Amino acid sequence: MTTNKKFFAVILHALVVTPLTFTSNKLAAESALQPTNSQVQQKNTLTTQSAENQSPLPRPVAPANVQPIVNTAYLYTVLPNSAFAYARIPNLWWPIGGVAIGNIFDQLIKSAPNAEAILAIRRGILDRFTPELPQEWRGLAKFLLSQVNTPLELAILAPSKNQPLPLAMPELLLTTGLNQFSVEATNLLLQNLAIKTPGLEFPEPLQEDGTGKLLIYGKPIDLYFNAAQQRLFIKIALPNPKGQPLAEQVSALKPTTDHPMLVATKGIDDTGQGLLFWLNPKTTLHVADIFGLAKEFNSLHAMGIADAHSIAFGVGGSGGKQHLKLILDMPQIGVRNFLPTFDTDIKFNAANELDMVFMLGLPNVEYLKTLEANLKIWLSQEDYQEYQIQKATVPQVTGLTAEQILDTFGKELLMLHDQVGYYAALKLRNSDNFQTLLQYLIQKFKLKHETKELFNTTFHHLVLPQLIPSHLTDIAATPDSFNTIGFIHKLVDQPTHIYWIEHQGYLVFASIPQVLMDMLYATPKINVANWLRQSQGINPNGALTLISTRATGIPRLLYEMHLWSLSYLSDMVANPIDLFSFPSAHELNLPNSGAYSVQFVTAPNQLALEMVYESSPFEVLMSFGLQTLASAGIVAAIAIPSLIDNKKDESIPQTTIEYIKNLQVKLAEFYNVMGRFPAINELQTVLANNSPIEGIEVTLLPDTGSIILILPNKCKDTSCELILAPTLNPNGINWKCEGSLSTNSISSEICTQ
Repeated sequence: MTTNKKFFAVILHALVVTPLTFTSNKLAAESALQPTNSQVQQKNTLTTQSAENQSPLPRPVAPANVQPIVNTAYLYTVLPNSAFAYARIPNLWWPIGGVAIGNIFDQLIKSAPNAEAILAIRRGILDRFTPELPQEWRGLAKFLLSQVNTPLELAILAPSKNQPLPLAMPELLLTTGLNQFSVEATNLLLQNLAIKTPGLEFPEPLQEDGTGKLLIYGKPIDLYFNAAQQRLFIKIALPNPKGQPLAEQVSALKPTTDHPMLVATKGIDDTGQGLLFWLNPKTTLHVADIFGLAKEFNSLHAMGIADAHSIAFGVGGSGGKQHLKLILDMPQIGVRNFLPTFDTDIKFNAANELDMVFMLGLPNVEYLKTLEANLKIWLSQEDYQEYQIQKATVPQVTGLTAEQILDTFGKELLMLHDQVGYYAALKLRNSDNFQTLLQYLIQKFKLKHETKELFNTTFHHLVLPQLIPSHLTDIAATPDSFNTIGFIHKLVDQPTHIYWIEHQGYLVFASIPQVLMDMLYATPKINVANWLRQSQGINPNGALTLISTRATGIPRLLYEMHLWSLSYLSDMVANPIDLFSFPSAHELNLPNSGAYSVQFVTAPNQLALEMVYESSPFEVLMSFGLQTLASAGIVAAIAIPSLIDNKKDESIPQTTIEYIKNLQVKLAEFYNVMGRFPAINELQTVLANNSPIEGIEVTLLPDTGSIILILPNKCKDTSCELILAPTLNPNGINWKCEGSLSTNSISSEICTQ
C-alpha cells in the first residue's frame, strides 16, 4: 500500500470505522443483557401480583414556615452604567443545601425538614465550633455564619471622565443582606465585630439615616444600612469632597434589565444565588492606561481581548438546570481567527428514546480562507510554503481539493444513540461532490462497494481492507516468525464493513444495516436540537463540539448523599436530625435520570465553554462512566465486623485461613463468569453465607478483588495487615501477599509462591 493509501485508510478508520465498531460491539453487549421472553412474562406476573396490594399514598412535602435561610442577591438587578466589573460570592450555606438554586432539588430545599436541619446545623456550629477558632477570628466567623443572609456582591465603578489623578481611582461598592431590622441593632452588631476583629474600628456608628464609617487598618470605609431592605452597603474609595455620598448613590440605583453584565451572563445564573464574575475588558484596559499600565497589557491587545465586550464566568441555575460556564464575548478578530465559527442548528431527527448526542462542527470554505490569511501572517515564508505543498497533495488522495471537501460536508457530524442503536450522521452539503469522492476512492484503492434498494431507500455497503502495517504483514508471513504475531495477525486481518443511507440531508452511517432499517421504521422521531434544549437544558447553536447524555439513578444517589451529609453534620454538632421527617425521592418526584452536557461554542461573536448538570459538576463525571471511581471515593472499602482475639502474636487461626480461601474461590468464580471483579454494590454477593470470624477484620476492595486482613494488636502492640492482591495468568488467578504481617506460615495456603 502506498503512503497516500495508508494515509487515507488510517484517517477513514479513525473518523468513522473505529467509533462505529466500538458502538456496535457495545450495542451487542447491551442486547445480550436484555431479558428473555420468560423473564419478561415473570416480571409481568410479579407486577400484576404486586398491583393487588395498594401502595401507600405519597406524603405531602411540607413547605418551610420560616424565612428563607438565604435570600437572593440585589446589586446585580440595579447595576449603574458605570459598573465595569461585578462579582457575586455565594452565601456560606449554599454548599450544603441552604439555598434554592433552580434545580430538581428546589422543593426539598424549601421544605420544612431541610430548613430545620440547616438551622440546627448552624446553631451547632456556632455553639460548638466557633469557640474553637482563634479569638481574633471568632467575631468575624459568627458574623458571616449567623448574620449574613445573602450572597456577597461587589461592583467596581469607573471614575468620572476627565478626572485627574488620584481622583480617577475606581470605586468599590459592596453589599450584603443582614438578619437585622434596625439601625440600633446593626450598630451593636458592628461594634461587637470591631471589638473582636484585629485591624477593625468603628469610630462613627450608624446615624438615624443609616450612614456611618468603619476603619480597616486606619483606612476609612463608608457604610450605609438600609433598614427597609435589611441590607448593608460598603464603599471603598479615595476621599473626594465632590463625590456623591454613599446613601445618595444607593438611593439613585434603579432596576435595570439591559446592563451589559445581565445580557452577557444570561443563562449562567438567573437565580441570584450562584457564583458569578463579569468584566468589561475595554473599560478595564482604559483604566489601566490612566495609571500608566498599558505596556503590561500589550499582549491582550495583540490577541484581540482588548476589543472583547465582556468576559464572564459563573456557576448557577437557569432553566431548571445547573450551569458552569466561561464566556468570552468578542468579534472574530485576533486569536478567534484560528477557530471556525458556527451559526447553525441541528436539523436531524433521531428515533425515540434518544439518550446520547455527540456533535462535532465542521468548518466551511470561508473559514479556510480566513485561516490561510492568518497563517500567512503568523507563519514564516518557508512554513507557509510547506503548508501549501501539503495542501496540494489532498486531490491525489481524495480526488477533490481541500475547498471542495469542505464544500461537500457540514455543518456537523453527529454520533447518536437512541432506541435503534448507535449510528453517525454527517451533514451533506453537496451530493455531487460526495459521489465524485466516493467513486474516486473506490477506483483508486480498489474498494468493494455495493448498493441495495430497501424501503424506497438506497443502502450502501463499503468494504475496507485490513489496516495492518506492512512490516507486521511481512513478519506474519515468514515461516520462522514468532507465533504470537501470526496469531494476532489472523485475528485482526479482516475487512471492515461500513453501511450508510442518505436521509434527511445527512449521510447516516452504521456498522450493521439493521440499525439503519430500524431508524427508517422508527416513529415518532425527535429533533435533536429540540431534545438538547428541552430535555438537556443546553443550546447547541454555535457549538464546535458537544456531548450530551442521560444517566439513570444519579438524581436519587445525590439525594441519598445530601441526606447522609446532613445527618453527619448534625451528629458532628450534637444536634441530630430525624431523617424520617424528610420526603422520599418518590415523594419529591425526583426524575429517574439526569441530563448532563459539555460543549465548546464558537459562535460569530462568542467563545464559550459550558457544562450543564442537575445539581453538582461531579455528576458529569459520574454520567460519563466514572461511577465506579466515584463510588470508590465515597466508600473506600466495606469492612466485615469481627470479634477480636486478644492474643498478641502473628499467627492466623486455621478458621481464618479457611475463610480467606473461601473468599478467594468466590472471587475467582465471579471473575470467570463476569470477566471482572465485583463492584461496590456487588460485594455482598461474595460475602453471602460467610459468617464473620473472631480476631480478624477483613475488607474487600471494590473492582480490584483485593482482600485486606487486619489483626489488631498482633505486631508488638500494633495492628498487622496482610494484603492479598489477585493477578491474572493463563492458568487462573494468583494471589500476591504484601503487608506488615509475616506470611511465612500461611503463604503456602492462601498466597501464591
